[in-house]
Amino acid sequence: MDASSSEVRDDARYVTKAVLVVAEVREDGYREILGTRVTDCENEEFWLGLFGALKERGVTGVQLVISDGYTGIQKAAEAAFLDAFW
Repeated sequence: MDASSSEVRDDARYVTKAVLVVAEVREDGYREILGTRVTDCENEEFWLGLFGALKERGVTGVQLVISDGYTGIQKAAEAAFLDAFW
């Protein structure tokens, strides 16, 4: 999981938002994009919602979560993917 900041148009003005990309590495070694989101912040609540949406779409068997050091994503990953390492 990774995020980058981008200037996006929000009505009549431009604001900075986080653009997030969630990818997986399959057992055959190929990477696959699971989802993208644009958000104002990367707090735990946001990540729990994103992980929940991925699980509803059938994502299972998560073994490893790789991300930056934000505590929100760490806590959400621990709650959503109980057996995964961060």
